[in-house]
Amino acid sequence: MKQKMKMLRVMAVFTGLALTVTGCGSQEKTPEKDSGEEQVTITYESFSPTQETMDRILESFKEAHPEIHVEVKLHANASEYMTSVQTAFASGEGPDVFQFDGPTALGQLNSQMEPLNNYCKKEWGENWIADFAESAITDNSIDGSVYGLPQPTNPAGTMWYNKTLLDSLGLEVPTNYEELKKTADALRENGKQPLLIGAKDSWVVIDTFQTILNDFAGDKQYKAYNKEIPFTDPDIVSAFKMWQKLFDDGIFQDSAFSMTEYMDTYNQFNDEGIAGMWLNGAWNMDMYTNPEIEKNVSSNEWGVTYLPDLNGDGKRPDLLLTSGGYCMNKNSKEKEAAWELVKFMGCDDGAKFECERAMAPSGYLKMEEPQYDLSDNALENLEAISQMMVEQPLQHRGIEDPKVSDAMYEALTKLAYGEITPEEAAAEVDKAIN
Repeated sequence: MKQKMKMLRVMAVFTGLALTVTGCGSQEKTPEKDSGEEQVTITYESFSPTQETMDRILESFKEAHPEIHVEVKLHANASEYMTSVQTAFASGEGPDVFQFDGPTALGQLNSQMEPLNNYCKKEWGENWIADFAESAITDNSIDGSVYGLPQPTNPAGTMWYNKTLLDSLGLEVPTNYEELKKTADALRENGKQPLLIGAKDSWVVIDTFQTILNDFAGDKQYKAYNKEIPFTDPDIVSAFKMWQKLFDDGIFQDSAFSMTEYMDTYNQFNDEGIAGMWLNGAWNMDMYTNPEIEKNVSSNEWGVTYLPDLNGDGKRPDLLLTSGGYCMNKNSKEKEAAWELVKFMGCDDGAKFECERAMAPSGYLKMEEPQYDLSDNALENLEAISQMMVEQPLQHRGIEDPKVSDAMYEALTKLAYGEITPEEAAAEVDKAIN
């Protein structure tokens, strides 16, 4: 049986703000141009949304802006996308409008972005920033300059599980390390994958390790990034020890670093159903709206929860939350047209359609609330995610300095293969910070 349900807003982010206006520009559509007038062509490149959602967005954008033609290039995952746009920018080219998925990517691509402060002020007036979630604008800014309009936001640091598979093997959802080890061993013994991670993608490795750091070291990682304490702090080193232990004890699948999050582990978990657990953000709710895997998704019952308590203090690690954004190329020859698409993707129908697909709240507070036609299991997980986002603090996701982010991924890779010690891994990151 299916039901209708409006998106649950995250109280910690959106408290006290009414949702009253659809779209974030003028409520009047742009008048159609004379048939003899040429269209302006701009390009959009990213790893999201899906092709189906992008087609909906383009159709709606064309109705609002018949004078603008958009050419789209979508990639299978964020890593492939980042390689493509960085290569294009290095050669003096690149898309007019593109996307970043958090502070790390913002730092990597920022030199190519057009500041949007003046565009926003012209569009919505001096107090425009009040119509956006504060955290979403902060995550799209560097030194007071806003470079992106926020994309839909869901927390990282969650663990998904195939309840149908676990139940069939008489296994419980693990809440601590001992239970996690027992569950992973039982899954392996029955020919199934244990805890999946697409470690070929640096972002999911860093997401996971930052969550482990939250468990072992609290806010010490953020103090270390700011050079208030060394990254070689004993609690931080303990987190590196746990990362290595997860590989040594066979908690993660054997081929972790040869597999991407999208689509290698995504397919094994959501479509093939051969893994008991998977590390990915709450945005995996979009499996319920993916028509390509609808049959297999509907044949299983799924769950989402915190990463297990790994340090044994009885507390679950805090989740991570950061907004990415839609931005424009500072070298675009069609900046006015590019701004219209950025605005459409961040606030108008583009944002609405993407929120519906990802089942995630928008950073724009005046956007019309999407409605969903979901299964009971999907609604349960949507409610579980919303509850997790209000019952514990949401910590900052990502590392702003791309050199530190690269050093972190390299150290964690070498540590997983036993090439360095946890102490050496911490020292490598500390060196990059300083």
